[in-house]
Amino acid sequence: MNSTLQTIHPDVLVDHLMLTFSQCAIGEFRKFLAMHPMITKWMIASDFGINEPQATHDAYAFTFFPQNAEIEDIKSFDCKIAPQGL
Repeated sequence: MNSTLQTIHPDVLVDHLMLTFSQCAIGEFRKFLAMHPMITKWMIASDFGINEPQATHDAYAFTFFPQNAEIEDIKSFDCKIAPQGL
C-alpha cells in the first residue's frame, strides 16, 4: 500500500474551503439554516479521498445533519438521495 502522511494546517484547510465554498453558497447555506430554526446543534461528517490511485481527483465532502437525528433516519435518507451503484 502506497500511503503518504500529509498534514494540512487548519487555517490552510479553512482558506481552501472558503475559496471553494463561494459567497453565493454561504448565502444559500444561511437560507438552509433559517429553514430549520428549531435545530440549534448540527453535526458535521466528512469524507476525504486524497491520493487514492483509483480516483480521478482528490475530493472531500461534508454532510450536515441535526445532532439529535436518529442514525437509521440518516441512513434511510442517504439511501434515497445517493446515486445507485456506489
